[in-house]
Amino acid sequence: MTQPPGFSIQPFGEAAVIVILGNSIDDANYRQLAALAKAIQEKPPLGFYELVPAYNSLLVVFDPLLSDTTAIASSLQALASAMEPVSSEAAKDIIELPVAYGGNYGPDLDTVATKTGLTPDEVIAIHSSKPYLVYMLGFTPGFPYLGGMDPRIAASRLKTPRTKVPAGSVGIADAQTGVYPLESPGGWNLIGRTPLTLFDPARQVPALLAPGSYVRFVPISHEQFDALQSQREVAPDDERTIDDSAPVPAPVKAPESAGGSAVSTTLLVLKPGALSTVQDTGRFGFQAAGVPPSGPMDEYSMSLANILAGNEPGSACIECTLGGLELRFEAATMFALAGADTPAFLDDQAVAMHRSLRARAGAVLRLGMAKTGLRMYFAVNGGIAVPMVMGSRATFQRGGFGGLDGRALAAGDRLVLGQSSDSAITDRVVPQALIPAFSSSIIVRAIPSHEADRFTIAGLERFFSASYAVSQKSDRM
Repeated sequence: MTQPPGFSIQPFGEAAVIVILGNSIDDANYRQLAALAKAIQEKPPLGFYELVPAYNSLLVVFDPLLSDTTAIASSLQALASAMEPVSSEAAKDIIELPVAYGGNYGPDLDTVATKTGLTPDEVIAIHSSKPYLVYMLGFTPGFPYLGGMDPRIAASRLKTPRTKVPAGSVGIADAQTGVYPLESPGGWNLIGRTPLTLFDPARQVPALLAPGSYVRFVPISHEQFDALQSQREVAPDDERTIDDSAPVPAPVKAPESAGGSAVSTTLLVLKPGALSTVQDTGRFGFQAAGVPPSGPMDEYSMSLANILAGNEPGSACIECTLGGLELRFEAATMFALAGADTPAFLDDQAVAMHRSLRARAGAVLRLGMAKTGLRMYFAVNGGIAVPMVMGSRATFQRGGFGGLDGRALAAGDRLVLGQSSDSAITDRVVPQALIPAFSSSIIVRAIPSHEADRFTIAGLERFFSASYAVSQKSDRM
């Protein structure tokens, strides 16, 4: 396959291709990739979904039911070949971030100064002397990876990461600098903090920064920081730079009717089990802002449960890991269970999975521990009507949004249900052949990608022939 000059276009799984330019961090190459991204947004190929930029690559995600890697790659080749050279003199979209350096806002400033043989004031002056290119967002939603930091202030990461880094903290790690949009663990040296909110899922454009824009840090006093933070000032909409107007086809996700016409009917959580969260099909179109799709671990089982309960397949339901969930119905309704083989009892009477079930008002559903499989899905007629956040009701725990306040369910929680329609729905049963089977041994298909040539043939043969055990430390991510 002939590649446009400089670009390498390779398959990336079944639903994406990756465009690579160069093998290092380079502003000129990045501008070329950004120009290609703009061309794709202006003339999207059939099935195009979203773009995810990185340092020297551009991930192009598409719907595999509408297109394939060959067709997408061909379209990208045509767009890339028609591109004009990108001028290095192009105007820069610079966003200024006020930063209070040192003290409680930058507890590692003095350490960085000592490591680099500079004074704290010299570190501040160098750090704030130039604009930084935002290469990509990731790690946590809205976290900018910035290029172009002066090597004079490079400092190695902390030996022991902090368990909590305050939102807005500005850090240095080796030759990189960045800003923590949300409170999270982190091992970067903290030299200051901005009072601006870099990521807010309630905003029309959640991320303040965008790949391809530039950031300049502006030193302010601690008093100015306190005043700005108390006012909760953020940049106005016209200063936010993520382009959310690209003609991307809308993905299939939870319909508004799955909670859009909510009534007062609720479920009471008596016991949450090991881990229970509200999930729907997931949120899409925000990976460039560092937001993963979320959604169910077992979409097939979730869809079965919803169909049995009389909902659209992507409606919001409860994903329960391992089991142990207990719920009280506060109104009569239809519901269903699907997924991991789990003992279930309604008012102490055993009930079957993978079929429509009905509960009276006040009935209690109790789940035992999964016998095979890991996750079970509870769907109730009308869906669970938690608020839509960025187009989805799915819980994203690490981001702290979606579902019920962005967290796992807890005893005492009440979940509002969508408008019930079970009076018009007949009972349904999943045919035995369609009930999912869970084995302790599974085969995971893999497509060699663009870095496979870094391995020897023997290494690849070993990788594809070995068996692996899932670690006990694994989580949904």
